[in-house]
Amino acid sequence: MAKKVLFYVQHLLGIGHLHRAALISRNLSKVGLDVILVSGGEPLPHLDLGSSRFVQLSPVRTIDHNFTTLVDMNNQPVNDSWRRSRCNHLLEVWKNHKPDVVILELFPFGRRQMKFELLPLLDLVKSSGHRTIVVSSVRDILSGSRTPIRNNETVELIKSYFDYVLIHGDPKFITFNETFVNADKIASQLVYTGYTVDPTQAAAEKTHHAQGEVIVSAGGGAVGLSLLETAILARKSTVLKDNLWRVLVGTGVSESSFQALQKSSDENLIVERARTDFPKLLNHCALSISQGGYNTTCEALVSKARCVIVPFSQGTETEQTIRTARLAKRGFVKMVPESSLNPTSLASAIRDAMDATPNCAFSLNTSGLATTVSLVQDWAECAPK
Repeated sequence: MAKKVLFYVQHLLGIGHLHRAALISRNLSKVGLDVILVSGGEPLPHLDLGSSRFVQLSPVRTIDHNFTTLVDMNNQPVNDSWRRSRCNHLLEVWKNHKPDVVILELFPFGRRQMKFELLPLLDLVKSSGHRTIVVSSVRDILSGSRTPIRNNETVELIKSYFDYVLIHGDPKFITFNETFVNADKIASQLVYTGYTVDPTQAAAEKTHHAQGEVIVSAGGGAVGLSLLETAILARKSTVLKDNLWRVLVGTGVSESSFQALQKSSDENLIVERARTDFPKLLNHCALSISQGGYNTTCEALVSKARCVIVPFSQGTETEQTIRTARLAKRGFVKMVPESSLNPTSLASAIRDAMDATPNCAFSLNTSGLATTVSLVQDWAECAPK
């Protein structure tokens, strides 16, 4: 009988968490694991799950950049009745699946708004008698401010419930303790995987040339509209004004905003919804202009594309700025702070990016997907009963 994995993910603003969870899930299923991906965010069309299964909890999202207000699909604040119902659904999924490995995306380092269902799940796992390996899966960099009390609570949760913490990053680039000061207290449980990128992109042929497309993107979430608008305004004053520009608009951007962007279209400017072949477009572009989300940045680096990155930095978000600034210092990308974004600053960064010799991003460990799959497979096989 195939070993079983339950992967829980909750995206609230962007969709990067869900995409990364789906990438890992479908590759876990390729090695013979019986995988259920449980999502608590808004449904995403055309999500590639491979042969893994999908469970949609009652969707929830945030309406502010500080992640303090959660609303349901009817834009109503969630209440205790809604929380009880969703918690019961999650617990039933666990009881029916009885996984050998449970992976929780970001918790307890983030997604603390979901404690109402995750703590009951962890208590059930711990008391069930079905020994399950419990794993927290996190990006290279944690975002936002953390109080000593919160840090200590996180350490206690890791020690009480978790076997491992998978860090999808490279300690030669940035160590986990740089954004989680208590990392030394759980050092024996931390496992670096390298950056998690689809290996089919890494293996694809890359053909960059001066007349390639300029790819402008801002992820799949609702934020980043100002970057798309600014890029369109800057286009004709850049050194790439004669290239074809392709502006990819995320599903989180409203239809009215999308149509407003489309009014700028001409023979050298295509405005369309975000595409599933985004990595392929990067492999053949002249330049990528994007926000600094984990997935987009990793895909751009693996493609060896010239990059201009405008990291999202609203609310308490610091993750993208930290990563992008460090990449810029090493010569991998050109950075424009969100607070300084305007057509002039963007055009200047584009000129600098095209004048520079691209650095080779393969000094970074990008084998995170293979490492993650291997580790989870081993843990599932060794999970004691």
